[in-house]
Amino acid sequence: MNLNYTMLAVIAMILFSLEVTISKIATNHLPSTSVALIRTIVAALVLSAYALIESKNPLSFSRFTAYASIAGVFLGLGFLLMFKSMETGPISVIAPIVGLSSVIAAALGIVALHEPVTLTKIIGIILACISMFIISR
Repeated sequence: MNLNYTMLAVIAMILFSLEVTISKIATNHLPSTSVALIRTIVAALVLSAYALIESKNPLSFSRFTAYASIAGVFLGLGFLLMFKSMETGPISVIAPIVGLSSVIAAALGIVALHEPVTLTKIIGIILACISMFIISR
């Protein structure tokens, strides 16, 4: 697949949107922890298959392995809390709130990773916050 990063991100956004909607349907009939676990196992199998096909060394270990492990802890806890909220809450409110993670990540990219600050990025972050606030009402 020879797509640029923007196109890959758009495809990922569509897939995540479908995933969270289908997960909401599942949480209406199964415990949220079961949905989170099944979804994570299947995702791990997909990632494992891709890594084995695509990489000569799918598991690389270095001092940055700890970062990947810590990120996995945050991801797992985030999944659990999102699925727990989907047991009782409407996806039309939960998805925009959880979607703010991308806005926070963009801000952290600027602050913590020293990515370039542009007026367009700042305006985009502000508008995304406003839109997610409005959608979740």
